[in-house]
This record gives sequence, C-alpha cells and structure tokens, in this order.
Amino acid sequence: MRLRLIGIALVATLGFAQRPGVDPAVIWGKVRHALIADGDSYFAQIKGGLAPGAGSRFSGIVVSQPSPNELIVNVDDPEGDAALMFLPALNAAIAAGTPVHFQGVVQSYTKKPYRLTLALDGGDIDGLPAGAAR
Repeated sequence: MRLRLIGIALVATLGFAQRPGVDPAVIWGKVRHALIADGDSYFAQIKGGLAPGAGSRFSGIVVSQPSPNELIVNVDDPEGDAALMFLPALNAAIAAGTPVHFQGVVQSYTKKPYRLTLALDGGDIDGLPAGAAR
C-alpha cells in the first residue's frame, strides 16, 4: 500500500500520470530536476516509492559494478546517475556497457554529483546475463 500512496504523490508532484506512453526518460529528468531544485522536501515524498511506476522501466547502460550488490548505471549521465542496489547480491560480474532496463524502490540520492539510489530484486531488471540476478 505504501508504494501505491507514494506513486500517487509522485504523480501529483510532477503533474504526469503513470500511463502507457509516458516516456520513462522524461520521468527521470523530472525527478532529477525536482531533487536538485527541492532536495529533501521532494525526496520525502518519493522515498520508498516505485520508480518509474508500475509497468514502466528506465533504460540505462552499466558504468561499473563496485560490489556484487551494486551497479552504477548511466541513465542520463555518462558518469552514472543511478545506483542500483541488489539484495540478494548478483551472481555474476556485469560488464560496463551492458544495456539494462529497470525499476526500483527509491532509497536515497545525492545532489553533486547527482545520483538516485534504487533498491531492486532480480525481477526488477532486464538485460543482465542469464543467471546473474536471483
């Protein structure tokens, strides 16, 4: 139920509906802008919410894998503007340059450099090698 309520807050704050045809890249940009502009007050509204929303996924390219539990992904920044956290850990090393599509639960963010941290499980990401995600 918490995810549904947070999703409604995200819709109300950004002025878009989570419906087919809403480009997740646009959602990513709006969330990024809102977090940089409004910081903690906006983050309090989306923390714990599913992003980008039911039935939709962000697209990105793996930049690095600092640990078996984390991937840094380029959604809109070649240095990596998404940190994807996995519990349980991934079963394999993921090569830089691997294209992925994902959704996750908003956990934290940093403004400089901008990075949004999302918690994922194996079913929240596509594009990993077979057997990499549990």
